[in-house]
Amino acid sequence: MSPAAAEAALRLPEAERPEIGSPDEHSAARPIAPDPTPLPWIGRPLRRVEDERLLRGQGRFVGDLAPAGCLHLAFARSASGAGRIGRLDLAAARGAPGVVAALSGVDVRGLGAAAV
Repeated sequence: MSPAAAEAALRLPEAERPEIGSPDEHSAARPIAPDPTPLPWIGRPLRRVEDERLLRGQGRFVGDLAPAGCLHLAFARSASGAGRIGRLDLAAARGAPGVVAALSGVDVRGLGAAAV
């Protein structure tokens, strides 16, 4: 039912109002079949196995892992939404202790678009 038709139906006396979900000229009547395989945990209590270790401070998280050779990545984004970069000198960043690489858009332009 279109929004305009719904508003018009609300103005009718209650006895003349169409049934909620009834088909109108813009929709076909499609019966909804019940799910033949209900999920066993729906509507039932479920014992959570992770709670105890999290409550005791013994949970392990991705941030806690440090595989050998793991590097960290940081992005520096513009502080100005409409600004233009006139010059970018990465020499100091590349020379900083522990830095493996410092890249600019020019360095990665061939990789395609990335969501950051």
